Amino acid sequence: MTADGQDLTTAFTNGAEHSLDLAQQHGCQLALLKANSPSCGNRQIYDGSFTAQLQPGEGVCSSLLRQHNIRIFNEEEISTLLETAGRKT
Repeated sequence: MTADGQDLTTAFTNGAEHSLDLAQQHGCQLALLKANSPSCGNRQIYDGSFTAQLQPGEGVCSSLLRQHNIRIFNEEEISTLLETAGRKT
C-alpha cells in the first residue's frame, strides 16, 4: 500500500516475476538487491507504516528468487557475495 492507500501488490508481483524470468534467462545463481526494500530486502523490510520501521522478513522479489535457488545478498553483504562468487567460478 502507498501512503494514500493504493494497493501495489500486482505491481510488486509482476516485477518479481519479470526479475525471475531475466535471472533464469541469464543463468543467475547470485543476486545483489537493496536492503530493507519491500521488494528486494533479504533480511528485513519496511513495515508499510511509512515511519521507517523495519520488521524481519524478505521482499517479494527476494523471496521469489530465493525460492528458485538464487542466493540473495544486499549492499551490506558485498564482500560475502564476492567470496561466494569466487567459489563458483
